[in-house]
Amino acid sequence: MDRVIDAGALRACMERIFEKEGFSSEDARAIADVLMQADLFGIESHGAQRLMTITGTSGRAA
Repeated sequence: MDRVIDAGALRACMERIFEKEGFSSEDARAIADVLMQADLFGIESHGAQRLMTITGTSGRAA
């Protein structure tokens, strides 16, 4: 069963994680937007799941 997560909530969470990892607010927003676009276009391999690869973390910083 697929799980549905609100796109705005996921984007905000990713932005917080990127900021905590040292990215500027502007860069965090841009990266989160690109990852969200990939997910929304159905290209999940290049979407939010890339978070751990980009930050080198589990994504639990938020």
